[in-house]
Amino acid sequence: MVEMTNPHIPDRDIASLLQRYGTIANGPNKVRDKRGIWNTTWQAIINLHKDPAGRDGLRHCPASFYLGADEGRIRYPGQPFTCRKCQAVGQKGMDCPEKYCRICRQTGHETSRCTGKKVCNLCGGEGHTYYQCPKSDRPRTYAAAAAGIPAQNTTRPKLDPIANAKVNTLLKASREKAQKIPEPTRRSNPKGPAPQDHKSPGPDPV
Repeated sequence: MVEMTNPHIPDRDIASLLQRYGTIANGPNKVRDKRGIWNTTWQAIINLHKDPAGRDGLRHCPASFYLGADEGRIRYPGQPFTCRKCQAVGQKGMDCPEKYCRICRQTGHETSRCTGKKVCNLCGGEGHTYYQCPKSDRPRTYAAAAAGIPAQNTTRPKLDPIANAKVNTLLKASREKAQKIPEPTRRSNPKGPAPQDHKSPGPDPV
């Protein structure tokens, strides 16, 4: 199970991340509840790569990871508990004495003091970040995300003439409907004018 805090991470980016640790046999597929609502979780079946230095001779997926600034978690049976900072087995991130850099992905110094190369936390390559990764399908801007433009394609998409005509028709009908709404009028009082408050005359002046 892969869970992300950001629901806009593309499915292929989840697949690219998992392929660093194993071969995908099925998925990743979005997990939905009985009402068909997606809960920002993917499910996949992978065959972990062999790693003599890893636990059980396998390259296990980290329990916690980042794609850019977005945090994610991976859970599966038999997964060793690892530190979210240094990836040490059996240690919590809050108890980790190591300083971790999010630029070069190395321990021993803080991010503000990094002099090394950028390391992508999607593909693991050097010299670029996740937002610049050529393997990412993440749109580069919010405008591109709304238009469905992938990261490798920054050209403006062609508008569908039929869909564009339907949108213009709906907008025109909405404007015409708004113009036909009469302005609110004051309600007349059927009982006549409201009675005036007459003060009783006082004593005559001396």
